[in-house]
Amino acid sequence: MLITPFLQALALSTTLLVPNGCQEPHTVPGPEAEDLVARVRGTIVISEPVGGLRTVLLPRKDLSTPRVPDSGLLPVHSVAGPDARGRIAFIENDMLKKHHSLKLIGLDGEGEATVFEAQGDTLWEHAAGKYLALDARGELLALVARAEGMQLRSRDAYLMEGELEVWRVESRERVASPHRALDDTLAWFPDGKRLAYTALIDPAEAEALLRVHVRPDEEFGRATKGWERVPAVHVLDLETGRSRAVHAGERPLVSPDGRSILLQDFELHWRILDLETNQSRPFAAVGAIHPGAIAFVDPDTVLYWAWPTEGSATEYTEHNSPLVGKKQMRALKLVDLRDGRFQTAVPFVDPRHAVSFGNWGPDGR
Repeated sequence: MLITPFLQALALSTTLLVPNGCQEPHTVPGPEAEDLVARVRGTIVISEPVGGLRTVLLPRKDLSTPRVPDSGLLPVHSVAGPDARGRIAFIENDMLKKHHSLKLIGLDGEGEATVFEAQGDTLWEHAAGKYLALDARGELLALVARAEGMQLRSRDAYLMEGELEVWRVESRERVASPHRALDDTLAWFPDGKRLAYTALIDPAEAEALLRVHVRPDEEFGRATKGWERVPAVHVLDLETGRSRAVHAGERPLVSPDGRSILLQDFELHWRILDLETNQSRPFAAVGAIHPGAIAFVDPDTVLYWAWPTEGSATEYTEHNSPLVGKKQMRALKLVDLRDGRFQTAVPFVDPRHAVSFGNWGPDGR
């Protein structure tokens, strides 16, 4: 699900009136858990303007900068990984020349390589999507290209739909894929042969999926029932080229063991789908906000966008539009899907920045 930049900015400007004015900063009640960060082995990647990449190595929270911001590099549009070899995938955009590139770079900033180059601006022309997926072994990359906008419900449901592309990293070859997809989270299964993505389906099909997974008294999926087409999570089998809808909703994340998918609906209600039983259950992450979950860090723990916890410091964005002004910085938090306990992993992140995670840590995983 993607809202237009103008509408998103307008919504933020009416709810986050700062500092000379009005509303108190958004926070969520504690207390926080103390053990979630300590059990994570992996790296968070955050884009920084202009052209920068910052990493946070968990659990120690060591910081590094594979690409230095404001050093003359082109802007980073989207990020993925790192993979098991410690490589970050990112899309670099040249808005003036209307040209973009899909690239790889090591966590140490070395070994930058280009997978492909193409015409088109990613920011305004949507030549390449906001979301990018690199499989754990670093063999395949997925993105949505050449997206077009559509209004599915008044002004708050402007979604981008384009062509699903899959690329082989080493051979720089595109794998044929005729499927349409929303510019939304893309997630690889651990076997590297299947990809979870979001596509629009007929409302009758969506209603049938809801009847399978959601009780009539639950709120999940209600907001999209009147749409002409409805978002649904799909699984693409690369070996057969076939795709099937598995659950109404969007923003799919696949667990590291491949047994479950975390997804959400248009109003940020979360569900966990057990792929072996085809049953799903609701889940609420404390303080979760748009765009929601980012990645599984282990089979039971998810990294997500959230409001800061009560009692923590408040910071605001820099380099702001004069029409919108400052926005409150968000937090990146971890949540245990078994009991709902949460802990902040990174306290202050600009909501305009791209974020990804990969299970590459001090032990080389």
